[in-house]
Amino acid sequence: MTQKRLDNISEGIDFKGYKIKHRYYYDNEKNFIIFEDDKGNVQYLAEKQITNISTLLGKCNLMKELVKDKKSKQWINAQKAAALNEFFCENEDESKKILEDCIKNIEDKELIKKKCYYIGVYLGVTVLILAIVVIIKWLFPNFKYINYGYIVLFGAFGGFISLNTRLPKIKFELYENIVAYVVVSFYKVIFSCVSSIIAYFLLQSDMFFSPLKNTEGAIYVVAVLAGFSESLLPNIFASIENDSST
Repeated sequence: MTQKRLDNISEGIDFKGYKIKHRYYYDNEKNFIIFEDDKGNVQYLAEKQITNISTLLGKCNLMKELVKDKKSKQWINAQKAAALNEFFCENEDESKKILEDCIKNIEDKELIKKKCYYIGVYLGVTVLILAIVVIIKWLFPNFKYINYGYIVLFGAFGGFISLNTRLPKIKFELYENIVAYVVVSFYKVIFSCVSSIIAYFLLQSDMFFSPLKNTEGAIYVVAVLAGFSESLLPNIFASIENDSST
């Protein structure tokens, strides 16, 4: 490359089989240029081999495929270009640090996003249940089945407490589809609601805690506990099975 050729390379021209969309860096003395092509990929032309940072660059490419928004993709491109520039300028350690920070930043953001979806779906369904109960109570003050709505609501609330309590123990996978977490979260809220209803019927059947059956506050506490504990109902049914077999 000559001084003139590098100076003449500008956005919008074709160069070495690439259409320049954005020029990041170039250096005439070290004989390299780094740019973004019209397909949104970072390209470079240089004499120095990038073997020492190729693994980190590959991980950055994976992060770019992982994110969906254009702004994040552009940010990753800028970090890759900066890292390549440092590498070609003989600052290999700084180059690696830029790439490692880029990878960690995207990983953290994606995991936080999955957690937000996981919690948000559950909270959204719980709020929807609350809205339905309030609307029914407002439109039909004497609706005789409204207590079931309260039971389901308190069960969902108990499940939400459980969800937040166990959140630090849940292992979120970086490459797992967000839909999987949405489905699991939806399943958990349904499970909590059904558990609270079953616990309510068990309470009314005098099989367990019969002194509490006519205490409204205690019923709601049991509903919360049923929604909170994923093992409460299985343990109760196991107890029933053991009693019937003796």
